Amino acid sequence: MRTGISIKITPSDHRRLEGLVRDRNTAQKHVWRAEIVLLSVAGLGTVEIMRRTGKSKTCVWRWQERFAEEGVEGLLRDKTRPLKKGRAGTMIHDYKRNGTTTLFAALNVLDGTVIGRNM
Repeated sequence: MRTGISIKITPSDHRRLEGLVRDRNTAQKHVWRAEIVLLSVAGLGTVEIMRRTGKSKTCVWRWQERFAEEGVEGLLRDKTRPLKKGRAGTMIHDYKRNGTTTLFAALNVLDGTVIGRNM
């Protein structure tokens, strides 16, 4: 583990993290985040955690730090990232597709013709 990061874990947090890892319905990103913390608490170093989880050093450090700051809840949510420059205009509710059409089509498998219509 990186120097300066000390992870303290309560028994209830430990049970909750183990439950996340064991639950087959847990999102995989939450599973490996919980595994990073559990392996850190077990005293494994960054290189070994990287080997076992298949994650990069910065990824391991990020989730160790997030858990130290915010606990289990910090592992279960993603930080928001700013949408890409120029893409925000396409994501609003009143976006107009000027000059474009939507094409619905199907393939007739018997004779290979395309059945379609423009909207």
